[in-house]
Amino acid sequence: MLTGLAIYKPTQLAGLTTALGGYEWARLEHFALTIGYVLFFLVHIAQVVRAGWNNFRAMVAGFEVVEDPAPMPSTAPRAAAPDAASGSGNPLPAVPPLPMRP
Repeated sequence: MLTGLAIYKPTQLAGLTTALGGYEWARLEHFALTIGYVLFFLVHIAQVVRAGWNNFRAMVAGFEVVEDPAPMPSTAPRAAAPDAASGSGNPLPAVPPLPMRP
């Protein structure tokens, strides 16, 4: 920003222009910094594209949006729930485990 001011108003900001090495050096520094900022931006956009939109959305929002897949029918036979007469002592029914996220 200082280099931009130095090349925008070199006469009014002569001290700043001189501190940056003169008008020509201020222009060169301004050009180099601008190219650096553009490359920095493009590299980070490429990283977002590579990591995926959901990752970027999670960084911005502060939480991850996870879509629940449709429940799949279980092919494993269910264990018979113990009845109250067997004396297992557990009055709650058996709960199947939650599916793991990929």
